[in-house]
Amino acid sequence: MEFLVFLITVSAVIAVFELAAIRFGTDSREGLGDSPRMRSGGGSL
Repeated sequence: MEFLVFLITVSAVIAVFELAAIRFGTDSREGLGDSPRMRSGGGSL
């Protein structure tokens, strides 16, 4: 039972870190200006 709770906790933490990595990755790409068309469009995502 404790192992199951530990497994769920680890999977939740990994999911949160993956979401944060995806969000920060897109922010860094926008900051570098890889897509000037989207940036000039107002950036309303």
